[in-house]
Amino acid sequence: MKKQSGFTLIELMIVVAIVAILAAIALPAYQSYTQRSKFTEVTTAASALKVQVQLCNLDKGALTGCANSTSGAGWTIGAAADYKTDYVNDIAVVSGAITATTTTTGTKPFGATAVTYKLTPTANTAGALVWTAVCSDPDLC
Repeated sequence: MKKQSGFTLIELMIVVAIVAILAAIALPAYQSYTQRSKFTEVTTAASALKVQVQLCNLDKGALTGCANSTSGAGWTIGAAADYKTDYVNDIAVVSGAITATTTTTGTKPFGATAVTYKLTPTANTAGALVWTAVCSDPDLC
């Protein structure tokens, strides 16, 4: 008599069920991870302007004159559209506050609605700027 080898149908069905459960758990976690990793481009682009705003504050003596398309001795804050990347639509600077807006075209990595990331400076008693970050989507920040 010949001995059967291989897997039974029930064993294969159990393996498929386990793989399906793992995929159902892992896929949303992976999508969230990829969105957060893409959002780091937005936070990095906005944070890069912190130095320019600090220099503007020192040069002008106040944050009110620190806005897009201004420059001074050794510093320049470009136009909002100058900072456009794959995931950043623009970065607006108004009175030293930096607001980065995500893109809503192309692959739409953050959905159809733009996500904003805002850095607001406050001068402390020593004259240094303390930054506060606010994000319109708390899952990304």
